[in-house]
Amino acid sequence: HAKWSPVATAWYRLLPRIDLVEEVTGPLAEALVSKCASGCFEIEDLAAPAPARRARVSDDKERDCTLCRECVREPALARKVRVARAKAHFIFSVESTGILPPAELFRQSVTILRSKAAGLLDALEQLEGTMAVDAMEADGNDDEDEE
Repeated sequence: HAKWSPVATAWYRLLPRIDLVEEVTGPLAEALVSKCASGCFEIEDLAAPAPARRARVSDDKERDCTLCRECVREPALARKVRVARAKAHFIFSVESTGILPPAELFRQSVTILRSKAAGLLDALEQLEGTMAVDAMEADGNDDEDEE
């Protein structure tokens, strides 16, 4: 027997970052595009000096990267493609049970988080003050012992 419980899910992931360190052209460009299941790469036709095809990161698909690293498994591509996560850019996903919209859930959670952070800062300041008083009292006791 399971009770029904409305649950909202929230998760985050770091923004994928894909860089082409070296130009990827010709058959290798075709191979790169075919390896990416998320469609993060596309072929660009070059006209001059000789017609050629070059792979490039698709501007609107980079965020779709799952960081599967399939594009760098082949040694020839591993030297030319860099896949990483942007350490300071988070993508949040919030699902709702329907009572409140996800945007409102997020706003309320940020308000609660700010309140808790402020409480933590207050507690640290009180602790710092208590530790300073204890240190001064310990210094005062040391001075009395020296006399």
